[in-house]
Amino acid sequence: MRIHIFIAAACLTVTSLTLAVPPRAAEPLGEHLAGPETQKWFTAHRPSATFVARNGRMYGMDSDAIVRFLNEQKVEVIELGVAPMTYTGSFSVNEAGVIHLALDKYPAKWPDMFLYSGATGVFLNPTDNDPSFKLGGRGGATETANMVPYWPFRFRTK
Repeated sequence: MRIHIFIAAACLTVTSLTLAVPPRAAEPLGEHLAGPETQKWFTAHRPSATFVARNGRMYGMDSDAIVRFLNEQKVEVIELGVAPMTYTGSFSVNEAGVIHLALDKYPAKWPDMFLYSGATGVFLNPTDNDPSFKLGGRGGATETANMVPYWPFRFRTK
């Protein structure tokens, strides 16, 4: 009995130490790309470019999200919740580099974004720099203090 209590206490200690590790902070983004450079970047990354929320970190929880830019100015947003929900639509880029998504049947407005490219990676961030979580089509979602902010979304090469 004492061995079981000791093992349980040791497991809880390891778990609490693991949860206490601070999340990786987002790198400074620098200057966003202008419209022509943004279009050139998307063209160079055909047939698709995938960006993952929370600076590229998937938690396996209902607050994970993916944005995938496809050929012919098509886009899909995948929100992971109880089940994955995929919203499709199109995207446009204006001269200033603002990326606008027009998503079919998406129950909220997806924020306009800028594309940032630098030594630490390629990122999407809202034009208003608001890092808060976007509920979108989910009925609710879990966020913990150990999670990095929802934005930026990081480009994933694989």
